[in-house]
Amino acid sequence: MTLWEKRLPQNEPVAVMEWKVNHFLNCHDHPKNRREHVLDIQWLLETSARSDMADFIGYAVMVHTQVPPVLTCVKAQGGLTHLLFASVSGSLKNWLS
Repeated sequence: MTLWEKRLPQNEPVAVMEWKVNHFLNCHDHPKNRREHVLDIQWLLETSARSDMADFIGYAVMVHTQVPPVLTCVKAQGGLTHLLFASVSGSLKNWLS
């Protein structure tokens, strides 16, 4: 199923996952990725708040592969965001409870 047809929205997504990865091979992109991650969260939040998107869930994932590696995931649903987890060097901090 496609979202766009002839540049017009056709099908709204039920879920979206946005990924950003900061790796030593893309050091020049790290500042841009951090800015875009914040924009991803904002877009997912706004989309999830729309009255016609009541079932929508969005996830924004950011991965830093430096030592120690860091992975974070933010969930957007119903106009609210929740930090689902942040993993630092294998130690998972989970806020799902």
